[in-house]
Amino acid sequence: LLEYLQAMRNYFLQEAGDTMYDFYTAIFDKVQEKESWQQPSFLNVLLQEAVGQRYPEDSRRLSVFLEPLDPSRKKHPVNNLEVLTLSYKVPWPVDIVISSECQKIYNQVFLLLLQIKWAKYSLDTLRFSDFAEVTKKLEGSPVEEAKLKQPINQQIHRMCLLRVKLMHFVNSLHNYIMTRILHSTGLEFQHQVQEAKDLDQLIKIHYRYLATIHDRCLLREKVSFVKEAIMKVLNLVLIFSDRWQAGFGAWKIESIDKMESDFKNCHMFLVTILNKAVCRGSFPHLESLALSLMAGFEQC
Repeated sequence: LLEYLQAMRNYFLQEAGDTMYDFYTAIFDKVQEKESWQQPSFLNVLLQEAVGQRYPEDSRRLSVFLEPLDPSRKKHPVNNLEVLTLSYKVPWPVDIVISSECQKIYNQVFLLLLQIKWAKYSLDTLRFSDFAEVTKKLEGSPVEEAKLKQPINQQIHRMCLLRVKLMHFVNSLHNYIMTRILHSTGLEFQHQVQEAKDLDQLIKIHYRYLATIHDRCLLREKVSFVKEAIMKVLNLVLIFSDRWQAGFGAWKIESIDKMESDFKNCHMFLVTILNKAVCRGSFPHLESLALSLMAGFEQC
């Protein structure tokens, strides 16, 4: 049972960092290159190759499925990953503890992590050198630069500053989920499992653990408005990354204005909401995230 519980954390909660990195970055690269990736055969080969290198015994048990996505959600890039569902074959009697209902909760956390890591990867792979050729070209053409509402160097500077602000937000969120929530809660859970006296107690401990991470990852309906604001920022990150990679000529000064304004509004909303929640004592675990985002907001 302990081995199977560890496997759930390794893949669904991505504790096996190197293994899952190999899997999801191959998907992210396909997305960035505008190539097709939503093919079950491609995804399963990718997953089995990544898992087989370090955990060969799990490569036969783990698979990935594609679920249909609501057409209304396709307009936001960050939602495109919602088609992915992991499945892990758990034998009897272990499936009494790790039931199919439990796997649904694990999958919700897995998807959230995937969306955060997608945003993080999109920002991490951007390079300042992407603007070097554009700058030289426009500097050599005073006529072209005269047409711009703001000097090219100022626009690039604003893009670089916005990237840093977005990176601070995404890294703060990523660190909060991976360390403050999943790692800390996982240690408590392992201790409780070791002390369990019977099967009923094990089932209760496991359900309580899943309910805790589901709650603290802001996946509860009660705090859905907080998750929505976070998703807006992650979506903005993907749009920003796409514009950056498209090159200077593909976007206008107005698009920088809108991205800066949208990020500031979402950031301000989250900082205000989280601080109120922490002050009321209703969500004490959010304090570290609130403080981190507040530091980033003050810098803005």
